[in-house]
Amino acid sequence: MKKGRYSWFLVSALVVTLLAVACQSASPPAPSAKEVQASPPKVTKEAEKPKPQAAEPTRTQAKETEKTGAAPAPLQKLTVVQIFNSGALGPYWVAKDEGIFKKYGIEVETVFINGPQPAVAALNSGQADALLTAPSPPTLSGAAQGLDIALVLTFSNKLSYFLVARPEFKGLQDLKGKKLAVNRINDSDYQLARNALAKLGVSPDDVQYLAVGNMPERVAALVQGMVDATTLSPPMDLTARKQGMVQLSDMGELGLPYIATSLHIRRTLAKEKPQVVENVVKALTEGIYVFRTNKEIGIKAISKNMKLNDQQVLEYTWEAVSKKLEKVPSPSLEGLREVIKLNVPENPKLEGLPVEKVIDTSFVKKIEDSGFIDKLYGSK
Repeated sequence: MKKGRYSWFLVSALVVTLLAVACQSASPPAPSAKEVQASPPKVTKEAEKPKPQAAEPTRTQAKETEKTGAAPAPLQKLTVVQIFNSGALGPYWVAKDEGIFKKYGIEVETVFINGPQPAVAALNSGQADALLTAPSPPTLSGAAQGLDIALVLTFSNKLSYFLVARPEFKGLQDLKGKKLAVNRINDSDYQLARNALAKLGVSPDDVQYLAVGNMPERVAALVQGMVDATTLSPPMDLTARKQGMVQLSDMGELGLPYIATSLHIRRTLAKEKPQVVENVVKALTEGIYVFRTNKEIGIKAISKNMKLNDQQVLEYTWEAVSKKLEKVPSPSLEGLREVIKLNVPENPKLEGLPVEKVIDTSFVKKIEDSGFIDKLYGSK
């Protein structure tokens, strides 16, 4: 009897256990990860809020991490001032658009400022780190006054200007007594036009000069007959010729010493972060190389940044700019002295300004001596 009771007890216990397991299986499942994330967030105090996550690494940084196993250094931000829009800036656009700056650890932000005077002020105050422009009265005067500015790299030491006139002009002799449009009276553009006329055998004093403004304004004034001639750089010279204007001279063939679009940086930046400036110089030097040797990329950069779709204009601009770019982008001392001389009439204090107060060629020299440029071009 006792044995039967014991067996009945074991059977009962087994039944209870099975019922408990069944009930547990029928209970609602635990919330999934998505459901947990979708639940209302916990409101936290400012001190309890998690710190923001670091930005996602760039493709270049990710590749570097794969190679070395080390986390990439954060990109150094650089604010670059642009005061004009021309194909001459092609190497900068290529370096920016094709990720070359980021390859060298630089993240650039382009800021447009109307005119060199406020641009130099932004650089000197530290609101900007770099400025892309040809040497001009504000940059030269700033250097003469000891402002925080230095020219470290030049895209081209060759003059890329054309003397363009109304359709009825047959030759240079027709310029006598006519109106020639310039940006401003006594600025470097004005002095350059006078020097070119003298070199061409035309007395500069036989021409009337009108201050009209930048190239688009000068083309409009020329087409409308308000002036008889002007000086233009690519692609504005082609734009004028496509509207019936005629080219009287390629001023680049006159042998005038010159220095064109250049990189100006804060001397303070060069002193405090020389590696950053060296990397910027490397990026722009590679941008020059890519622009010169890859027509497709060069044209793409011009089209995007100048909002041009005319294939003829794009190809002409690339050819005109690329053939005058420097393999070693060091500023010409002779060209800089000539530009200083051109600007003395507007600012007599520039008379005798030593070029050493304007430029710092150490960064270009360093990368040239290291073999960086030869490696780009495949030279030994």
